[in-house]
Amino acid sequence: MELVHELANEFDVFRLTHVPRVQNKKADALSKLAALVFDHLHKNVWVEVLTEKSIDEKVNIVPIEEESPKWMTPLVKFLTEGELPVDGKEARKLRMKAPMYALIEGVMYMKSYLGPSLLCIRPNQAKEVLREINEGYCALHSGYRTIAAKVMCIGYY
Repeated sequence: MELVHELANEFDVFRLTHVPRVQNKKADALSKLAALVFDHLHKNVWVEVLTEKSIDEKVNIVPIEEESPKWMTPLVKFLTEGELPVDGKEARKLRMKAPMYALIEGVMYMKSYLGPSLLCIRPNQAKEVLREINEGYCALHSGYRTIAAKVMCIGYY
């Protein structure tokens, strides 16, 4: 307070106005932040440069063809040959579902409105993808909805 009075004498005009905390919330927040003690935090940042890879092996998902009919077999037949199932109800369902899929160079994709097309995989491939997401290097161990969302996020359907 004495220092303020000494400095005030050096100015031609000096006025000190008290502003209540309620009317000056930003300054109040700043004063509370300044009052916190950060002495327990270290000021140094340690950087470690890794010279070797942490994972040596490369994991590949190898597709294995199944002999049994797949969920997408009728769709592939319809998209390539225009062949519909004998059952009228199933044929109608297939015609309604077909515009959502595309066959590009023999590989079927599900069209997406907001993202890239999703690669349609067979049931045995789906098991391998799910196993890798649930138990692999970046194990997720989540519920079925989260895993399904993750599968679609990485580009599979």
